Amino acid sequence: MKKIVLSLIIFLLPIVSFASTNTYPRTEDDLRINSWITVTEDNKDNILNTPSVNEEEKIYDFADLYTDEEEKNLYSAVYDFYQRRNLDLVIVTINDNFESTQEYADDFFDYNNFGYGPDRDGVLFLVDMENRYIYISATGGAKSLYPDKECDMLTEEVYTYFSDQKYYDGTYQMTKKLDTYYEISYNDDSDYDEYSYNTADVNYLYVLIFSSISTIIGIIILIKRNDLVKVATTSEEYYDKNSKGVQKIKDIVTGHHVTKHAIDHNTGSSHGGGFSGGGGGHISSSGSSHTGGGHKF
Repeated sequence: MKKIVLSLIIFLLPIVSFASTNTYPRTEDDLRINSWITVTEDNKDNILNTPSVNEEEKIYDFADLYTDEEEKNLYSAVYDFYQRRNLDLVIVTINDNFESTQEYADDFFDYNNFGYGPDRDGVLFLVDMENRYIYISATGGAKSLYPDKECDMLTEEVYTYFSDQKYYDGTYQMTKKLDTYYEISYNDDSDYDEYSYNTADVNYLYVLIFSSISTIIGIIILIKRNDLVKVATTSEEYYDKNSKGVQKIKDIVTGHHVTKHAIDHNTGSSHGGGFSGGGGGHISSSGSSHTGGGHKF
């Protein structure tokens, strides 16, 4: 049903205005939450303070960072991600003073009707202008695809767009990076901690072949240049009869030594950095489990 509604919105994009985000009031009598949420004294304020929105809109630009055209483009990217990955994707911008960016992101996802399937699989990307912070919150099946460290790294890869006030460009790039990392996480079971993300695109087979060919060519050239030179076998042969002294020559034989270095994943993110396929997570005020990570800008 959600896919049908999203398809209709895409069809109507030319006549839909994205200038404002509609919200609906929450009250003690009508909290506007899903039935799976247990209301307690600890989370009631969180619920009441979380905007209630139409979950089909997907782009909630409370900070007014995007033009109408940019919102349409972002919605198309979100829709494409939703269709191909079977994951919900929500984009939120805020310019209010909230105590915790992480808490706001988790609550916004949980206390609205977001998520794909019974486990509410999905990702929320939040731009917090007040705290100058971008944050990813992942829920359901998306947690294994986007663990804490990977969320840190994804936000690290785009934060400079936001520092440069290129909010649309940064957000659009985030949608594409989420799609790219879905492929990596879903299809690759290797331990990502073994590799630095800066070298992830290097084809080491090509490097090895190129190095071997270069080495062989170099050896052939040296042999051709020196094939008439007789190798010295006695100490007398090192003596230069035309010099006033004896040349002191020391033959040095060096072995091949390999040193293994641990990759430093601390790349400046406020939660750490690096490219990792595992671990992390926390429980939100609703009792739901999330992974997440972010970066200052």
